[in-house]
Amino acid sequence: MSVASPIMIGVFVQFTVLITDSAFLNRVGSIDFNASGNAGMLYVTLFMLATGISNGAQVLIARRDGEKHFTEAGDLFRQTFFLLAITGVIFTVLLLLVNVLFLPPIVNDPSTLIKMQEFLSVRSYGFIVAIPTLAFQSFYSGIAKTRMIMYYTLITAIGNVLLDYGMIFGNFGFEPMGLKGAALATVLSEILALVFVILYTINDKQAKTYLLIRPFHIQWQRIREIMILSWPLMLQGAISTGTWTIFFFFIEQMGPHDLEISQIIRMFYLIALIPVLGIGSATRTFVSHLIAEGKTNEVIPTVRKIVILNLIASFLFTFSNIFFPALVIPFISENNAILGDAAYTLQVVTGAMFLLAVTSPLLNLISGAGDSKTAFRIEAISIGIYLFGAWLLAVQYPQPITIVWCLEYVYFGMMLFACLYYIQKGNWKNIKI
Repeated sequence: MSVASPIMIGVFVQFTVLITDSAFLNRVGSIDFNASGNAGMLYVTLFMLATGISNGAQVLIARRDGEKHFTEAGDLFRQTFFLLAITGVIFTVLLLLVNVLFLPPIVNDPSTLIKMQEFLSVRSYGFIVAIPTLAFQSFYSGIAKTRMIMYYTLITAIGNVLLDYGMIFGNFGFEPMGLKGAALATVLSEILALVFVILYTINDKQAKTYLLIRPFHIQWQRIREIMILSWPLMLQGAISTGTWTIFFFFIEQMGPHDLEISQIIRMFYLIALIPVLGIGSATRTFVSHLIAEGKTNEVIPTVRKIVILNLIASFLFTFSNIFFPALVIPFISENNAILGDAAYTLQVVTGAMFLLAVTSPLLNLISGAGDSKTAFRIEAISIGIYLFGAWLLAVQYPQPITIVWCLEYVYFGMMLFACLYYIQKGNWKNIKI
C-alpha cells in the first residue's frame, strides 16, 4: 500500500477534477455536459496511447531498478521524456484535425457538435504538457517512490477546480466562458503541474542516484526497448478507452435521455477506477521487481493479496452505488427526469466493477512480467466482442439503457477467464526484457 496509496490518491484527485468539471458544466446546461463527456473521451483515447509508452517505460525502469542498474533506469527516463514530448506535439495536431474533419459526419445533434468542437479547440493543447509529465510518473512508479505523483496531482486538482470555478461561471475577475473555460482551466493547471514535477525532480536526491540530470543524447536502442514493450500497452489502453468512446457515440444515437444517464454512470465508473488504476500500477512494479530479483515464486501469492485488497477498496468506493444511488446521483446531475433510470442502471452496473477489481491485477501481472503482447491480445479479443454487442443492443436492435450497460459483465468476464488461463498455462515467468 505504500506504493499504491499515493497513486490511488493521485487518481482520486484527477477523477475529482473530471467529476467537478462535469458537475459545474451540468449546471451550465445538459448539452455542455454531454458534449464535454464525449469530447473528453476522444481526448482520453489518444492520451491512453501515450500512457502505454509510460507504462512500458515503468516496467523497464522497475526491472532495471530491481537489478540495481540505476544508471540504465535514469537513461530510460530521459529517453521516455523525449519520446513523450514528441508524442504530445503530434497528438495535439492530430486531435485538432479530428475536431475539424471527422467530428461533423459522426455527431448527429448539431448543438452537441458545436459544443464538442468548442471544447476540443482548446483542450487539444493540453497534450503538449500533460503527455511529457507521464515520463515522471513512469520513473517514480518504477522505482516505487510514488509520493511525488500524489503531490503533482493535488496541485493539478486544486488549480483546476479554482480555475474552473472562475472561468466557467465568471468568478475571480474572469469573464464567464462556460465550456471553453473548463477546457482552458484544465490546460493551465497541467502547465502548473509540469513546472512542479520538473522543479521537484531537479531537487530530488533520486536525480543523483539515477543520474537524471546530465547532457541528453538520443539513444535509439533505448527508445527501441521502450517501444517494443510499450506498443501493445499503447494499443491496449487506446482500444480500451476508444471502445468507450465508440460506445458513447452509439448511445448518442439512442437519444439525449440515454446519453445523459450514461454520462452519469461514467462519472461513478471513474470513482470505481480509483483503486483499480492505483493498485494496477503498483502491481506492474511489484511483479517486475520480484522477477528481476529472482523471486518468481512470490508473484502469485503477492497478486492474490492484491486482488483481495482491490475488492475491499472497490467496495469502499462503490457501496453508495449499491445502497443509495438516488442520493448520490444529484451530486452529478440535478435532472429529476432521469433520476429513476440512472439509479437503477447504476445499481446493476456496479457488480461489473467487482469483476474489474479481480481482472485488473491479473492483466497487470501479465504486463508487468513483460508479456505485453498477450495482455493486448486478451483485451483486443474481449473488446471486439463487446463492441459488436454494443452495436447490436444500442444501434441495430435498441434495448433499454440498463441492458446495454450489462455488456460490462461480458467484457470483464471474458478477460478474467483469459487471464486465469494464461497465468496457469503461459510462459510469463521466463520472459526477458
